[in-house]
Amino acid sequence: MYNFLTFELEHSLVSKSFSVVDRSEIDRIRAEWEFQLSGEVDDHTAVSIGKISGADVIVIARAETEGNNNRLRLRLLDTQTALVIGTASELFTTSLSMRPGPITRPNISTTQKSTPSPQPPTTISPTSSPPPTTTPSPIENQSKPAQNLIPRPPIEEQKPQTPLSGWENWIKTNASGVSPAMILSSGSLSGKFTHLQRTVESHGVYVLEVNENERISSPSFSYSGAINVYIVLVGVGENRVISLQSNGRMFTIPSNVTFILDNNITLQGHSGNTASLIDIYFGRLVMLNGATITGNHTNVNGGGVHISYGTFDMIGGSITNNRGKDGGGIYVGNTFNFLGGIISNNSAINGGGVYHANTTSPFNMRGGMITDNIASRYGGGVYLWFGGGSSVAKFNKTGGTITGSDNPNGNRVQDEDGSIARRGHAVWIAPNARKEVTSGPNNNLNSETGAGWEK
Repeated sequence: MYNFLTFELEHSLVSKSFSVVDRSEIDRIRAEWEFQLSGEVDDHTAVSIGKISGADVIVIARAETEGNNNRLRLRLLDTQTALVIGTASELFTTSLSMRPGPITRPNISTTQKSTPSPQPPTTISPTSSPPPTTTPSPIENQSKPAQNLIPRPPIEEQKPQTPLSGWENWIKTNASGVSPAMILSSGSLSGKFTHLQRTVESHGVYVLEVNENERISSPSFSYSGAINVYIVLVGVGENRVISLQSNGRMFTIPSNVTFILDNNITLQGHSGNTASLIDIYFGRLVMLNGATITGNHTNVNGGGVHISYGTFDMIGGSITNNRGKDGGGIYVGNTFNFLGGIISNNSAINGGGVYHANTTSPFNMRGGMITDNIASRYGGGVYLWFGGGSSVAKFNKTGGTITGSDNPNGNRVQDEDGSIARRGHAVWIAPNARKEVTSGPNNNLNSETGAGWEK
């Protein structure tokens, strides 16, 4: 009968998500079990068995004969406090056809353990199947202890990781060997730039949090002797507008400096300015989602951004409502990687959105959109300089969209009298290499191979 009861208990408990631990191979426990079978045992002795085996709870089972029937009695003992934390009693016939009976638990709110439960034995894994059991030899008409029970602990929920911000993700992906970022959160933006003059080190990352709108004069990014310096502007709480106090450039980015415009930052120019809002002079500009360059109207090349030398990576954000001589949004004199964002509502004589003048450094377009820009002569969206023969600005479009005359809000070439045909509403290189209608993500263009152009 002992084997039957053991197996039935084990089956019932495992099916209810308990882990059953059998430690009968330990001689010391086996000896205590034999002592318990002598009848000279109480609950405290049984509890000591549970402690030795590493169990949290021990179940004591007794089978008693009542006429032609048998009764199974169960008691659950806490191995730490010796409290009875559950009982059950079930009558079954001599055919041993047993059905599970309810287990009643007393209110033990005042007897909860104040110390952590013992660790489960090393032979148990919450997610693995219970190990095979070894049952002691049955002894007729004697009560036996049931298997030690450990409820399956709940699987700890994995807490989602906080996603990296735009600048953090960019630094992690593109900048190796840098120092931990220094966050400058208090004080004015002008004061933070002044602080950098005293504190910048090579391979440093400096995050300037902007807490309010502010007017600034052009700060210096000259850090003599320092290399690989990363400066980040990010707005806190809501969009923050940084505007110029006077005419001239807002930022000039020299060599060994990467300037990152992150979320909630707007650089605001003004009408009648004498320079581009940003000049990249051997340094690097990175523009991420949520950044804007806007409102700078000037009579020089590059209303929003002028790339003299260096690199501009536009990954997101917008360049909008700027005006320049050539290149209303951007004048490209070196490398421009356009991966995302939008260039719109800018105007110029040539290249309402972008003017590219370099035959060796590329303008790579892999995403983003150029739309609703106006040129008064050539290249409503993009103008590519052409010097004859193979001398042409290097342009490679493998993604993104440049709208044209077929779009109501497309790029266009127009003067005071209206739209002008055959001038490259979308892109202009030459009369036999232009794009008038929209060039979508699947329409590749290359200035060196002649692929995709209209004549």
